[in-house]
Amino acid sequence: MKVESTQVEVKNESPNIANAMLVAGGSDAGVLKRFMIEFFPFTELRKAGFFTKEMKGDYYAQAKRVCDFFGYKSVFEYGAEEIRCHLSYVGERPKNDKEFITVIPSIYD
Repeated sequence: MKVESTQVEVKNESPNIANAMLVAGGSDAGVLKRFMIEFFPFTELRKAGFFTKEMKGDYYAQAKRVCDFFGYKSVFEYGAEEIRCHLSYVGERPKNDKEFITVIPSIYD
């Protein structure tokens, strides 16, 4: 399977903002686009007010917003660490949930 690399060009931004967007999203626009589509549903996050309608299709702006919000240097840090959390249940607890801890593995495992 051939993967095409895309030339990166950030338009209409000051050099500092353009550099921050490039750092947040990496230099391969195709990889960034696939990552953002898979892990950050634009429509739902726009409706929630996280993304603006002007960000549609601008994966570098979306990546910068994610990095600014979560404190990441790169959007690819998202999902890198395992998360352990306690989930509450309404009604009867599932029989196999004896530790009361839910583990969400890293997306890179």
